[in-house]
Amino acid sequence: PTDPGAKGAEAFKDGNVGGKPTRYLPFAKQGASLNYGWFDNFLVISTSYDALKDAVRRVGL
Repeated sequence: PTDPGAKGAEAFKDGNVGGKPTRYLPFAKQGASLNYGWFDNFLVISTSYDALKDAVRRVGL
């Protein structure tokens, strides 16, 4: 596994994927973040914004 580095913020921030609210915590390594959001009845969690968007797309949410 790759080390994402230190937290880039003290708290989760608000985001958006496909018009749905998400939350994310950025890390020092570019592109590394802990992301989550509710899409219909599914909680989707990922380690980058791009991965969250891809997961939502793949399951058709």
